[in-house]
Amino acid sequence: MKNLTFIILLLTMPSTVFSEWRFREHDKNTGITYRLDYNEIRKKGNYVYFRTLLDLSKPFDNGTNSIEQHYKVNCDELTIQWVKKYFFQEPLGEGEPIQTGNNNNPRWGHPLQGSFFDRSVRFVCEFVKKN
Repeated sequence: MKNLTFIILLLTMPSTVFSEWRFREHDKNTGITYRLDYNEIRKKGNYVYFRTLLDLSKPFDNGTNSIEQHYKVNCDELTIQWVKKYFFQEPLGEGEPIQTGNNNNPRWGHPLQGSFFDRSVRFVCEFVKKN
């Protein structure tokens, strides 16, 4: 029974522990450090899925210090929509999430030109073409 509980726990928690966070950028204006997980870039049908980790220089009022975000990308249009988010009190998405969010109103958008997300969308679309 203990093994089954452990397996269920592993399958339901965010897997920041097993990640290969790369493509790191730090925004001096916001104090946010952005990372992209190379191990989680996946093409499914016409879409590419990836996730990011944001480390905040100052925590939110609720104690959030880092956010793991999951995205869906349309590479033909270079548009993006967020799928789910996990909010952590610890840096680097460590510990248990203090809050989660799922996108109940999926809308496609173009990332701000020249932003981390603009570069990420272009990167993951090229990444799946090569692999």
